[in-house]
Amino acid sequence: MYLIAQVIHFVIQPWHLCLGLVGLGLAMLALDYRRLAKYSFWASGGLVALISLTPFADWLAWSLEDRIEPAAYDIDEIQGAIVLGGSTGSGELTDLRGVYLLTGSGERLAAIPSLRRHRPDLPIIVTGNPDEARITRAFLADVGVDPETIIFEDESRNTHENAMFSADMLPDPAGQYLLITSARHMPRSVGTFRQAGVDVIPYPVDYRALPPSWAVSRMNPTTRFELLDDVVDEWVGLVSYRLLGRTDALYPDD
Repeated sequence: MYLIAQVIHFVIQPWHLCLGLVGLGLAMLALDYRRLAKYSFWASGGLVALISLTPFADWLAWSLEDRIEPAAYDIDEIQGAIVLGGSTGSGELTDLRGVYLLTGSGERLAAIPSLRRHRPDLPIIVTGNPDEARITRAFLADVGVDPETIIFEDESRNTHENAMFSADMLPDPAGQYLLITSARHMPRSVGTFRQAGVDVIPYPVDYRALPPSWAVSRMNPTTRFELLDDVVDEWVGLVSYRLLGRTDALYPDD
């Protein structure tokens, strides 16, 4: 199932769809199906225009990030925090360069020092793969947080496994836990953790979407394609997780 999900993720990425349509058009030309080739080229161009020149990507991203707002909480009353992986770069490149690498979602990890300052004894679980755990340990040590005080779940490959494996490591299974992840990823994460029986309080970070706008200054193909890549992954994830019974709702809210 994991490999199938990775193949689907690759195929549905907007740039890949556009290039695939161009490739299909070229193949149709080679086979002398000129009308089909024309349709393929027009479809590719139309998709590029839709994404680049309209607020389509902005709207999809905004609706995800605005779905679940940060919830009020008393840090002395919660039983812990769960930080989802996805904040670190390539483990191979980290080894090659000798420095830890963070992605654009590094705000997930940046929440840990703040929580530690406000409550030094707060149990914190960081869930992800082995490379993420290794790089996270280096980052935390560098910012003054003892990695030995953090609970690492380092076997998960996706949000479903994040939830299932973390649920087995909770200090108090009946307690409430902050759930820290990117805002666009929060709806799927909340639904998945609730389905796993974890009572979570949303703590969204890493906001990227501005309100949808037709402003010329926002018509940046690179920015909008990058945003849509992440957004499409989330929307497909929401639908597939619901079909597989991995989340408690198609479009979870708070």
